[in-house]
Amino acid sequence: MAITDCKCYPTITVAVFGVGAVGLAVAEGARYRKASKIIGIDINPDKFALGKPMGITDFVNPKDHEKPTHEVIRQLTGGGVDFSFECSGNLDVLREAFQSTHDGWGLTVMLGIHPTPRMLPLHPMEFFDGRRLVASIFGDCKGKSQLPSFAEKCGRGVSES
Repeated sequence: MAITDCKCYPTITVAVFGVGAVGLAVAEGARYRKASKIIGIDINPDKFALGKPMGITDFVNPKDHEKPTHEVIRQLTGGGVDFSFECSGNLDVLREAFQSTHDGWGLTVMLGIHPTPRMLPLHPMEFFDGRRLVASIFGDCKGKSQLPSFAEKCGRGVSES
């Protein structure tokens, strides 16, 4: 299920791990899809000012908390977010993003490029509570067949809905 298929969710909560260029684009997409809460997570406190116009409603700096970030997010949302987006390329951050999603239906989207040869820091049993993990490159857009039409529509100011 993609964030575009969220008609079954009365409200959508999103966590964006890494508020750089990719994370800001994710926040903008979540805002466009009317997410009720968009939490930006970054160790740079200046990123909140950048993210607020893109729709970030809450900001968590992991350095400001004694407990793990996923616990802060679960407390902030009453159980976890519906969607988390890992935009940092850091496997430890990916684990926090995965654990920040809601039991039963949470979806983590891995967007960051992971340069190290480390394996994913998740135990297979962690998937049996209903959480899911997917990876996305280029927003799952098919460059050859979909990008020209998308660029043409953007040039005309037409938005997809």
